Amino acid sequence: MGRQYTGSAGKVTNCQIGVFAAYVSAKGHAFVDRALYLPKNWTADPARLAAAHVPKDTAFATKPAHDGHMSDQKRNCNASLR
Repeated sequence: MGRQYTGSAGKVTNCQIGVFAAYVSAKGHAFVDRALYLPKNWTADPARLAAAHVPKDTAFATKPAHDGHMSDQKRNCNASLR
């Protein structure tokens, strides 16, 4: 939770942001991966991460970096993402 821009509100507000990957085909669609975006001030505070039970090896990543990581993982599984 932190002050950041969210498209659903169209402004900077206190919110949580999720990054999602979905599989889409002519027969349907499904969510295949997700990640919680943690702002830099969260990942720079080990006590806060521990209190929220965030894994110790979690590092700051931009939203596009989360997307890239998810896409790379799915490519390695021969899944098509859109």
